[in-house]
Amino acid sequence: MDKNEIKQILAEEIASELAMPADQIDDQASFMRLGISSVQALKVVNRLRKRIEMDINPVVIFEFKTIDDIAEHLAEEAEDLETSYAFAAVPRLIEGPDQTDNHRRGPLK
Repeated sequence: MDKNEIKQILAEEIASELAMPADQIDDQASFMRLGISSVQALKVVNRLRKRIEMDINPVVIFEFKTIDDIAEHLAEEAEDLETSYAFAAVPRLIEGPDQTDNHRRGPLK
């Protein structure tokens, strides 16, 4: 998932929480300026988790001040996860045969 997709989803969730249209949400405004309380922010993060299928630490809403900042951070995390899954899928190609298969071939010399 890329930054723009995350920004759009986050803006939609904030707009829903504030009962206003998503196109009126400024992605460069601080959450304080948008009028988001900490309770509302936690609700937004919980809904965001479900929509983008990522485990998100709720403190992200306080560590990053704007929608744009959070979206960038989450997009980078998503990319890192995709990369780690890709590498986890091919370890035997890189490392060679598993040492636990020795009983079939005899001892390594």
